[in-house]
Amino acid sequence: MDKNEQIVSELLPLLGGKENVSAATHCMTRLRLNLKDEKLVDVDAIKKINGVAGTQFVGRQLQVIIGTNVSKVYDIFVKEAGVAAQAAIDENLDAPKKKGVDAVFDYISGTMSPILPAFIAGGFFKMLATVLGPGSLNLISAESDLSTLLTFMGDAGFYFLPIIVGISSSMKLNMPWSYGAYIGAIMLHPTFTALAGQPFKVFGISCNVQSYASTVIPILAIVWVMSYIYRFFRKLVPDALQLIFVPFITLLMITPIALCLIGPAGSFLGNYIAGAIIGMNDVFGPLAVALVGGLFLPLVFTGMHVMFYMYLFTTFPTIGYDSFFLPGTFASSWVILGLWLACLVKFKKKENKAYATGTFLTWILGGVGEPFMFGILLKNKKLLLASCVAGAIAGFVAGLLHLTAYALAPANGIYSVLAFMGGPSFNYVAMAITVLVSAGCAFAAAVILGVEED
Repeated sequence: MDKNEQIVSELLPLLGGKENVSAATHCMTRLRLNLKDEKLVDVDAIKKINGVAGTQFVGRQLQVIIGTNVSKVYDIFVKEAGVAAQAAIDENLDAPKKKGVDAVFDYISGTMSPILPAFIAGGFFKMLATVLGPGSLNLISAESDLSTLLTFMGDAGFYFLPIIVGISSSMKLNMPWSYGAYIGAIMLHPTFTALAGQPFKVFGISCNVQSYASTVIPILAIVWVMSYIYRFFRKLVPDALQLIFVPFITLLMITPIALCLIGPAGSFLGNYIAGAIIGMNDVFGPLAVALVGGLFLPLVFTGMHVMFYMYLFTTFPTIGYDSFFLPGTFASSWVILGLWLACLVKFKKKENKAYATGTFLTWILGGVGEPFMFGILLKNKKLLLASCVAGAIAGFVAGLLHLTAYALAPANGIYSVLAFMGGPSFNYVAMAITVLVSAGCAFAAAVILGVEED
């Protein structure tokens, strides 16, 4: 008998027997049970079952908190209890409707949670390619078939994010998943992306063509707008014609909005932000580095960070070093170390600690920070705020110490130190201090602000 079978065998008698169960379903972490007689349930004993994290009654429904293996427990439970199996339901079904900023984070969290396996798998594939390759263990060459395979398997999990996120966000907003997948595919179509920098019109509207590969925020905003269009025409179009006309009209209307307005808006905003911050470097020195350190991770979420690389590619070959942008991003990236330690201390659930550790390893060893960023930070606004505060403080310290990059190597994780090799010996001291300040401040800020847990 495995652990899931053991949970069910112990649970059923404590529910008053299978005869007392009238219906059962589950969400992402809980069994949701409708019972004939609640008085027959021994709640205290159920909480003591190994593998049960807790229980609660919501209305007349008993919820037994299992964790990520709930679907396996559920499959066994319905067979043993003799009740009909039902489709999984939304984890947040019982939560009060959120408003304002909370609603935004609920939308983002509800979208990103189901696609975490894609981040984990993609991160580990890229990590293996990096660790096994010439830059680390040197067990495979960069030109080998295995390196190529691992690289594009890892890249697939991030390159096609507009499609993956489009599917998940559509389901979060109670739309058919194919709507989000379709508009995401339009944004990534090679014919469209090849038009970048060329004049192009969408139904007569001028379009500033961008690359949306590996971006998240544009598709989140696009699907949110599309959900209103979809619901409007669902009500307007007669039932007999909905299958044909609702998807056609919805996608017809959202395409120019997506390609001509929402998508390019991030690029325009990124250009202005990048220009302002680069301009500040000439005037304010360490404060400009602090600004990069504090804002870099949020800019990564929106895809605006790529604007800064133009600065690197134009100035680095000329002067041969950088004491502005790369030190700022270095200060920002090492907050992940401190946030991971805070997660280990504050998280109560083993599966959450395991996920935080797995995503940390993909960052530190593989140089892939997206799984931690999207899976941890984007779901937890307090940790995101802690990362900004710590990154700004560490960036200011890096600016004061005049930390300087002597190699154009905007890598991540442990490989980020390669950019700072060379120069005076004090540069290594400045680098070490920046890492300690970044991780230490991130840990302290996370503990002070609090760590939210699903």
